[in-house]
Amino acid sequence: MSAVKTTAWQDRSAELASWAMTRLVNRTDRHGQYRDDGNAFTADRLSETGLKTHFDGGPLIGLHTTSPDNKCRWLVFDFDNHSEDPDVKINNFEAAMHICNQLTKLDVSWLLEDSDGQGGFHIWILFSDAAPAKAVHRFGQWLNGESGHEVFPKQPELTGGELGNFMRIPGRHHKRDHWSRFWGDGNWLNDDASVERLMNARANDPLVLKQAPEEAVVPPVVESDVRLSPDTSEKPSNVITVAEEYFDKQPWSDLLENQGWKQVGQQDGKSTWTRPDKDSGVSATVDFNGNGKLHVFSTNSDLPHDKSYGKFRFLMYSGGFDDRRQVEAAKELLPAEIVKENDRLWHVWKNKSGDNDEKRTYEGVTISQLWPLADEPIEWLVDEVFSADQPTIFGAKQKAMKTTMLSDLAVCLATGLPWLRTFEIPKRRSVLIITGEASQKAAIRKVRSAAESLNLTRHDFEDTLRIEAINFPRLPSADDCVSVQQAVTAHNIEVVILDPLYMGLEGLNTTNLTEVGPVLRNFMKHCQPASVIIAHHVKKTASFDDAPNLEDLSQAGIAEFAGNYWLMGRIGEYTGDGMHELAVRYGGREGHFGMKKIDFNEFSWTFESSDLLEYRKQTVAREEKQRAATKAERYHQKIEQARASIMAAMRNVKEPTSKRAIEGRTGGATQSSFREAFADMEIDQTISTHAYRDSMDRLQSCGYLLAEYGPEYEEKFKQSEVAREQSEDPKQSKGDPKESEDPR
Repeated sequence: MSAVKTTAWQDRSAELASWAMTRLVNRTDRHGQYRDDGNAFTADRLSETGLKTHFDGGPLIGLHTTSPDNKCRWLVFDFDNHSEDPDVKINNFEAAMHICNQLTKLDVSWLLEDSDGQGGFHIWILFSDAAPAKAVHRFGQWLNGESGHEVFPKQPELTGGELGNFMRIPGRHHKRDHWSRFWGDGNWLNDDASVERLMNARANDPLVLKQAPEEAVVPPVVESDVRLSPDTSEKPSNVITVAEEYFDKQPWSDLLENQGWKQVGQQDGKSTWTRPDKDSGVSATVDFNGNGKLHVFSTNSDLPHDKSYGKFRFLMYSGGFDDRRQVEAAKELLPAEIVKENDRLWHVWKNKSGDNDEKRTYEGVTISQLWPLADEPIEWLVDEVFSADQPTIFGAKQKAMKTTMLSDLAVCLATGLPWLRTFEIPKRRSVLIITGEASQKAAIRKVRSAAESLNLTRHDFEDTLRIEAINFPRLPSADDCVSVQQAVTAHNIEVVILDPLYMGLEGLNTTNLTEVGPVLRNFMKHCQPASVIIAHHVKKTASFDDAPNLEDLSQAGIAEFAGNYWLMGRIGEYTGDGMHELAVRYGGREGHFGMKKIDFNEFSWTFESSDLLEYRKQTVAREEKQRAATKAERYHQKIEQARASIMAAMRNVKEPTSKRAIEGRTGGATQSSFREAFADMEIDQTISTHAYRDSMDRLQSCGYLLAEYGPEYEEKFKQSEVAREQSEDPKQSKGDPKESEDPR
């Protein structure tokens, strides 16, 4: 007995199969298939019948990404969740929405699929015509950036009869009792709407792929790729850089063969390799993207797959180390004499730069001496927002008005006027802005706009606000820190604003808080007695439409350093109208905390602030109201459709019939919508009930008829029943002696 169909995917399996065959299938000679235990294997020829079976619930199917002639009908971003950590689900969704927002800006239509109900998501991009695999792969890797999520197709082209990877198509999950849902109207759609969303999705012209630069390659998540080399010959390289330079001099063939890899091919400067414990097949390619690195395809090697590796990182992973143990790996893999010499050079450099441990003491101060300090009032730069004796991190997503807000803050600190027209500033302070992302012209334009919005002129500032837009200090540099210290002293600076932080971290491994933290602390010490406000970016995966958290700050050690923090995100996408809705979270070590919604008009330079939590409540209430209205409208539409089906089924029927018989003739209406509509039609007397005789001439008490046919039917029914009684009277009179008596 076949299973009862309960989802729209099953109800419309034939339509979906036909649609998928046309829109999704890249090749029919092979396809992926899933066993009952969820494990996948490569199966032979694909048919439309097989696709229908998939949408019916199984066996489930995966489609290969690339045709034999290296064409693709779709591109998929895959956000897996194999963890019990609830944060992974949130991070995956935020990362997926980040890419969806990028696609929208590029005018690329997308579909976001909840693939497993547990925080796993797929983004589907469909093409109107099969597109070159190289272009599809390049576009996907360009958008994916350094996120580390999987992108299908995984290879720019197939060679030597390769099949490439396959992707499970929407429908039932292969391990969980979950059917795909698609995102629409700001929420996850139900089965019916999800199927409609998929089958009516707009296909993209392959020309959209040209938006990715030709040189776009796989950007691996490799710290050594983003770490900048020191710019001074006096400062020695850190041990990780030493390891990279040392192993880069050795040929790939020696390194790979020493680790048990076997070369299986060589063409156009690229060599292909098979992993240890495997005799054939391509597990990795050297110079895969023309970057001289090893790109690993195999999921069964010691190295995370679908990533590119430099020589040191290859050895590091092969030796059982990970990114958190790079220093340990370098010291383990390098010859002992090189490690020893590097340590000696660092010791000499530290002494020369003034970072001499022998000058420090660690005796502390008795608490009886410190006790009165607790009674001293907090000195605020901005009341209940930024305390003067703590470093401030001013964080925001890219292009979220960070520099603009800092310009306004600098003007208000220098004049003592309320910041954002909301937060009181206890006293005027002399301010130094050090900017690395703006020219002098660009910097003064923002500062002047902020000043003029407060009816200020240049004469209102005297010497309380300075801008350094030519030179930017390298925070690890002792000389640069001393130069900042001299500027603070020479001009009696009370607040130093550094924008942005990343430009000052040259030469550091920013994934290591033990490197970042001491550098930030040293810079703050050189700025004293001035307070420090540092602008910094938050991660790309941070929430698009809400205030970031401290853990959203990029790079190691920044959140830990923040004594005060001001973290901004956009509420919704900026449309170019000059109106910016910003969500802000602020607080610090003094126990202060707040959440604000800031509405900023860039053209008039005006601000309005309100309570962010109250805005959220109103937004939730508004969305719930909208969802309820949408649900009610959809419900009403279903009932109206069911009514129309019932009317059509009963239109030319002049004899009463049972409810079940009517339901059988209505076709597409679901049982629940049929019952609701039928009950409504009884209440409003669109249909009426009548006694009738069934096909076996049995008298039934409740048959249904359109009310307009009721009077005519009742008259005929009464006549037929009277005739029936009269025809039966002679039979009854034979058995009744009273009827045969002479009436006289």
